Amino acid sequence: VKKSCATLSSACAQLRVSSALAAFIAVTLSVGNFMNHGHMRGNAQAFDLSTLGMLSKTMDNSKERSLLHYLLSLCKHKAPHAFQLSQQLRDVRPAAKENLESLKQDLKHLHIAVREALSYVSSLESPAEMAHTGVAGCSSGGDGGG
Repeated sequence: VKKSCATLSSACAQLRVSSALAAFIAVTLSVGNFMNHGHMRGNAQAFDLSTLGMLSKTMDNSKERSLLHYLLSLCKHKAPHAFQLSQQLRDVRPAAKENLESLKQDLKHLHIAVREALSYVSSLESPAEMAHTGVAGCSSGGDGGG
């Protein structure tokens, strides 16, 4: 659980601070706005990340190059640091392989176990209370052994 959480946390941090990802998304947004110029969606401030999966399927008129090819060509000239994605997002691929449902279940069981342990510990008498009630492991006037 600890390793999975660390991987996911690291991937999220990398996504938040990646200048390469920000550059690629900015170029993609600009091209999308250019393509949609004059339409209601032509001046978008953002886009749904699921549209990134469609970039390789959106082809030019000759059906030879995809929109992804065009974006990469544009990045090469306008935002070359966008090609540092794999270095900046090295933990994203391992994080994508994590089974989120399994991790949720593991965390749920861990949470229950911690609650039960806390309940058990809080039900025990404190050492001071044990000494006062005579439950302590040894008494002050015992048989002298020990």
